[in-house]
Amino acid sequence: MGKEIIKLVKNKKTTIIAFVIIILVSIGVIGGLFIENKHNVTTLKGKNNVAEETSIEKESPVEEAKINDKEEELKVESQFIKKDFTGKTITEVNLRKAPNDDIEYTIGEKSILQVFGEQDGWYKIKHKEKEGWVSAKYIEEYTEEDKKKDDEEKKKDEKIASNIRVTNKSNDNVTVTSNSSEEYKKGFKHQAFSNSRQVILVTAKGMGTSYCNIKFYEKSGEDWKVITETSGRLGSNGLAYISNRKQSTDKTPAGVLNIISAFGVANNPGSRYFYTKVTDEMYWDLNSGSSTYNRLIYNNPGGDYEHLASYPNQYKYALVTDYNNGQVQDKGGAIFLHCNGNGATGGCVSMDETSMREIITRVDPSGNPKILIIPNSDLGSYWN
Repeated sequence: MGKEIIKLVKNKKTTIIAFVIIILVSIGVIGGLFIENKHNVTTLKGKNNVAEETSIEKESPVEEAKINDKEEELKVESQFIKKDFTGKTITEVNLRKAPNDDIEYTIGEKSILQVFGEQDGWYKIKHKEKEGWVSAKYIEEYTEEDKKKDDEEKKKDEKIASNIRVTNKSNDNVTVTSNSSEEYKKGFKHQAFSNSRQVILVTAKGMGTSYCNIKFYEKSGEDWKVITETSGRLGSNGLAYISNRKQSTDKTPAGVLNIISAFGVANNPGSRYFYTKVTDEMYWDLNSGSSTYNRLIYNNPGGDYEHLASYPNQYKYALVTDYNNGQVQDKGGAIFLHCNGNGATGGCVSMDETSMREIITRVDPSGNPKILIIPNSDLGSYWN
């Protein structure tokens, strides 16, 4: 019995020692694995950091180059590029003192102008002695071929007598005959212009547009010659024939009008009409039914009126028409020719200051000047 107990105890000790050894070995293995894993993680992080740094080192110059390219691109876009060519407008285009600035006036379609330079999609140009900026996308080069075509068109408009022959010559007097009784000359044939030597022709593409073309004609003998031509603006709602036009419709009266006087915020530039220098107390009464309806007065009438001094740019120079001079109620008034504002008018005709100044100083009461405002479709009734 004693031997068996001693043997059991010995076996127990062996078991415990073996168990302890297994535990120690396990701890050693686990510790080794942990250390190795930590080393791998550290190594991996190190590799990632190196990769990131390498990536940054590789990408930074590229990004920097892109930024520099953009900066250079912006610099190029903002540079003024000198140009020197004759251009033409492919549609109506607004002239501005600077790119994206307020509109000075509108240049008509197919107008000829000089281009001096380009910047940010804008051309610096000169048109009728006035310099400014217009959108480059509305300008094309005016070529020799274009000029040739224009010259041919002008020749078509002129009907020249042909087959002239000398039939008799006596005492140095020459008698000339022709197949036609006389040269046909185009001009204003309507009876409204029978005693007129000056006509301001205002034409629009249609009754609904607020844009127009303006030509100032003078008659010399049988010839009607264009003295000045420009583009302009009408009422924001276009045209309405004089017989149908109503007040507060923002429509320009279409038909034949006379000039009765002139005024302006600026001093008289040399008008041959009676010229009134605008002062702060001057108003145009537009109260329908008033005894001073459609008249210039020197006090605020209240209600509906225009304070002339409040429009220093538009009314720098102005010609007064005889529209509704008879003071018919609700037909409106204050229909003038004046300088351009920022857009369409309330029923007047506006144009650039240079053209307005030329017209106001040239119209002569002795020449019975007329203003003809019509859509293009009506031109044949007045001009042939």
